Amino acid sequence: MNYAYGLKVMLQRTTLPDKSCPFCGNGNTATIGSKFGVVLLRRCSVCGLMFRWPKDSVSANQMYYNGRFSQVHCDDIRLMPPKTGQRLEELKSADFLQVKDIRRPLEIFQAYVGEGSKVLDFGCSWGYLTWRLRKLGYNAVGYDIDANRVAFGVEKLGIPLTADRQAV
Repeated sequence: MNYAYGLKVMLQRTTLPDKSCPFCGNGNTATIGSKFGVVLLRRCSVCGLMFRWPKDSVSANQMYYNGRFSQVHCDDIRLMPPKTGQRLEELKSADFLQVKDIRRPLEIFQAYVGEGSKVLDFGCSWGYLTWRLRKLGYNAVGYDIDANRVAFGVEKLGIPLTADRQAV
């Protein structure tokens, strides 16, 4: 673990006692795991969201995911939005398998979730999975904190995506 990050987390644990769900705001959450005894994984008893605690502020997450994250963590070109319309059409014709091959997880998903069901693709990036789910007959919408990727997906894939947390 990065030493500076560990210090930041320890400081947050002593100064930020708020353990409420970052999605629905419910205060009834429980620890279900930990990493290095410092970062906890918590689950909300109302909406079921699992989240890292201590948690960052909404503004800190927006700054990170709309800037540094794209530069540092998305060096895998397959996960980046395609730069040309021709490349996008190639990806669509192959159901985005070059981006991420999730055929087996989708088979399992389809066995348990009926066609036409509402599906939220939380953390959808630029919407390649949302697009696939809609193609399979699901009423899928996507949410991602990165407004630039959401805008790309809305414009280029014509699917319902949002970066507005309140809209979800």
